[in-house]
This record gives sequence, structure tokens and C-alpha cells, in this order.
Amino acid sequence: MSAVRTLAAGWRRGSIRWYIGTSAVLAVTITLLLVVAGLFSGMQVETRDRVSDFYTEDVRVTVAGGGAIPPGTFDDPGAAVRALTAHGGQALLHLEAQGVLSRRGFVEAALTEDESFQLDAPGSEASGDELIALGALIGIDMGVDRARAPVERHLVAGSLPRESDGEGSVPLALSLDRFEDFLTPEERAGLDWPPSIGAVQGFSFEITSAVVKDQGQDVIRRPAHVVALYDSGVDVLDAFTFVAPIEDVRALLGHAPDDDVVNAILVATDDAGPVHAAAGGNRWSHQSAARFTDRYLGQLVDVLQGMSLLMSGFLFLLPAFLVTHGVTRQLETHNREIAVCKAIGVRGRTIRTALSWLVVQVTLTALAAAALFTLVAGLVLHAVLPGRRDLPLPMDFSPTAAAVLLALSVTLGSVVLALWIAFRIHAKQPLAGTLRTF
Repeated sequence: MSAVRTLAAGWRRGSIRWYIGTSAVLAVTITLLLVVAGLFSGMQVETRDRVSDFYTEDVRVTVAGGGAIPPGTFDDPGAAVRALTAHGGQALLHLEAQGVLSRRGFVEAALTEDESFQLDAPGSEASGDELIALGALIGIDMGVDRARAPVERHLVAGSLPRESDGEGSVPLALSLDRFEDFLTPEERAGLDWPPSIGAVQGFSFEITSAVVKDQGQDVIRRPAHVVALYDSGVDVLDAFTFVAPIEDVRALLGHAPDDDVVNAILVATDDAGPVHAAAGGNRWSHQSAARFTDRYLGQLVDVLQGMSLLMSGFLFLLPAFLVTHGVTRQLETHNREIAVCKAIGVRGRTIRTALSWLVVQVTLTALAAAALFTLVAGLVLHAVLPGRRDLPLPMDFSPTAAAVLLALSVTLGSVVLALWIAFRIHAKQPLAGTLRTF
């Protein structure tokens, strides 16, 4: 072993620039792989957390259907709550419906002949007081603090009402971006941003769920006003989600405000297993926050993450080349010394072990540096990204064990492959021919 260390130390001193350069490149590559993986994992975690605040909690249970605005209502919401919370947890009641929102009356829209009303649909650029917006209207029990708190943490102006009798003007919480769509350029220029709730209370709306009245001559429609503005940071969610008291949503669907009508039960719990089992036993649809979010955003995030990891993996070709080139160069530079060592009885295994020990030192140095770089970058990103509101998706840094294992396996794999190639190249050089060059 002393001969191995002596050879390795001599070669390291003779090629210190290669040693430092290869360690640095390998460290940067490992850091890049870990940071990219941590960013995409953080994006998934943050997005799921924010979507769960509005739609899922830990478990979302519906009579049927996996998306927002599920069909069908629970026959006995009280019994359903007892079944789902038998092993602990708290159930929150939702009534989700289609929401159609306009700053002008729908009758006025129907009678207008100059096509001044514009439907806000994906891909369109409709805006201003002539806009009609479609969305998911979430009715929550405003009297329950646990139901209000997840939405309240995203508010940038105003507050949710404490109660509602389901009559009169509907108090709404809109996203900041959605509210901006309803403003004319002149109105937008006259408001600070984000606006105070006092500055927006003068804007009146009309809302409907397109439910026909009993007489069949009109749909149920109500005046509405904005009491809160929120910004979840998830553009897809902000674009179509309205929040209102559950009593008002019941009235828009043609029910009495105090009717026990619910189409989604959200369960906050530390143990989701019994909740899923209870829902499955009653043949109800049940989803976790991750599954619900992935239904809309998961494929996009997974594809981007896969492509980023693939590109990061290709970056390991550079340090693998450097290791291969460096080891081959060491063998060529010290070819005569190696030939003499072999001639006097030093085994080839000892020489290969010495070179391998040198590469191990390069790799360990790179891993230590990469760990330090990743730690510093992760702390900075974790402190900055979650609070940014100018990103299309919420971001954070959340490293995973899978990413660390991937980085280690790719690193070790590239180093082992580089050594194997270098040793194969050198093995083809004849010992006698090398000795004759002295």
C-alpha cells in the first residue's frame, strides 16, 4: 500500500493543474445536477401545497370525478364526515360550481348587438369591463377558521367574510391577475398595485352558475362584489378560481342557503391511509394533493424535470473525458517509469491501484466541493424563491434522496468508465518496446 500511495503522490504533484481542474469541473457538474433536481422538486412541492390550500387539503373526497367542480353531491354529508374522520382529522365542506362573472349584467350582454362582450378563454386577450369570465366557484364554510386559513395565507388585499346568509350581493375573493383582467387601461392606471380593498369595492359584478330558475324563463344570477384579492403564485389556479361563502354558491345552484348540499369533502389529517380506505369503502373518489395537482400540472413538471436531468447527465461526459484524458496522459508521461517498475517485479495491479487512488482523490475532492456549493446555493434559493410572485409557477429548492443517489451513481459510473478506457488503452503498449526506448 505504501508503494501505491508513493506513486499516486508523485503523479499528483507532477500534474497538479489537471488534478485541480478536473476536480473543479466535476464539482460544478455535480452541483448543477443537484441544483436542477432540487429546483424541480421544490416546484412540485410548492405547487402541490398551494393547490391543496384551495382544492384538496391532505385528502380530497368526492362522490365521483377527480377534477374541480365534481358531479353529484353527498346524500348525507354528516355521515360522510363521520366516516372520513373516524380515525382523526378535520373535514372541510366544499360546494364547487361553475362560475360566470361579468362587470355588466348578463341581460345587457344578451341585448348588446355590437359584440362588445368578450369571453375570456385560454388563448384570448379579452380584458376590460366588457369581459365575461368563466371559472370554478369554490364555496367554503366561512364560519370555520380552518377552512378560511389556507386561502387567507395567499391574500394580498382585503379579508374573507366571517359569515353569509346567502342573500344580497355575493362576496368574492378573486386572484389579483383575474381582477386586473376586468379593468380598462384607464382604471388600471388609476390604481396602486396591488390595490387596497377600499379602492376596488366600488366595482360591481354579476355572477351566475347558469342554473335555470324554476319558471324556466331566466337563469339564477346575483350581484357580486370583491372583498379580497389573492395571489397563489400558480397561474393556472389563479386564472379560473373564485372563492365565495358556501351559502351563496348554494343559492346560485337553486338550493336554499342553509341546505346541506356538498360535493367535495377535504380532510386535513396526519394519517391519510384510513381516510382513503373509508372513501374507497363507500365507493367515493379520493385523491391526495399530489394526485390532484399532477392531473393538471404533473405531466409538464415531470417532462421538464426529466429533460433537465437528462441534459445534466450529458454534462458528465465532460468530466468523464477529463478523467480519461488525464489518466491516459499520466500513463503516457510515466510510461518508461511504469515499464521499469513492471520489469523489476512491481505488479501491474499495484500501478493501476495507484492511478485509481489518484482518481478517487479527485472524485472525493469534487464531491466535497459539490456538497458545499449545493448547500450554499440551496440556502440562498430557499430563502429567495418561495416569496417571488413574478414566476409562472411557485419555486423552491427541495433536494431529494433520489437526486443525490443519481448524482453519486452517474459520478462513480463516469469515473469507473474513464479508468477502464484508460487502462485498456495502456494495456496494448508492449513492455519490451517501451524498455528499448531508454
